[in-house]
Amino acid sequence: MQRNFKLIIIILAIVIIALGMVEQLFNNFFKTDEKEALVQDFEDVEEPNLQDVIIKEPEIESKVYKYTTDYLNLRTGPSINEEVILIIPKGDRVEVIDQENGWDKLIYNNTTGYSSQEYLSDLNIKDITKNDDNVNNDRDELEVIVSPETMKIEKGILLVNKEYALSMDYNTGEDPEARDYLNKMIEACNDEIGKNLTAFSGYRTYEYQKNLFNRYVKKDGYDNAVMYSAKPRHSEHETGLAFDIGGLDQTNWLKEKFEDTEEGIWLRENAHRFGFVLRYPKGKADITGYMYEPWHFRYIGIEHATNVYERDITLEEYLLDE
Repeated sequence: MQRNFKLIIIILAIVIIALGMVEQLFNNFFKTDEKEALVQDFEDVEEPNLQDVIIKEPEIESKVYKYTTDYLNLRTGPSINEEVILIIPKGDRVEVIDQENGWDKLIYNNTTGYSSQEYLSDLNIKDITKNDDNVNNDRDELEVIVSPETMKIEKGILLVNKEYALSMDYNTGEDPEARDYLNKMIEACNDEIGKNLTAFSGYRTYEYQKNLFNRYVKKDGYDNAVMYSAKPRHSEHETGLAFDIGGLDQTNWLKEKFEDTEEGIWLRENAHRFGFVLRYPKGKADITGYMYEPWHFRYIGIEHATNVYERDITLEEYLLDE
């Protein structure tokens, strides 16, 4: 009896031990699966893109500004054949947003268009000209560079003034037709009132006009000089179509008092018959840009000159306001 009891105890111990081993195996099996599942889940997670998590610094927009060195056409496209939207005054600031074939794409007064790069500078010309003493020293060295972009022809007439200039390759010399009609006018004046006219200044080269203008700047300062003298390529004398005319009395040359002489009166009343206009009339400086010059006459042809004379208007008004 006692022997059987011991046997039963041994068997139960073996069973208990066996059950413990089975439980251990069972637990190990499921823990392995769980671990593998966790590993698999981790592997399935997409690695983050470093570019997505790197904090980018905000881009700072850098605007480019330039200043006009002269009156400048703002056009609808990068070509002189495109329509002019508006004219930007000299010294005004514009924002440059693009470039194309030698043209800058600009924003000016909320208007977008194109202008030639040749008339834009990083320097503000208004700041340069604040002090006449400095201007006198600096302006002598300035070269005026212009292109056909500034050429203005209306009704077959070349307009040259402070806004519109001649191209650098425009060197036609004195116009033969203008000289022919000038001679006819001089002869007619002598025949009609017995007075001799003299054209004491006619065609000028670029270099001549540049030197002349710089001398006036030295003498009177830039702001004063531009009221009676033109910058190179902006002078009508460079067209070969303009003449400064006086009588035999040279004390009246380039003087406003010439208007009261017989020659001055005759010219004012008869120049149109020969295709000439009084280019800078009295009281019209706000339109022409120059003070009254009773001696300066420009050839534009008889028909046009007669229209200007009879309507008592300036060449700018005749060409641009119609």
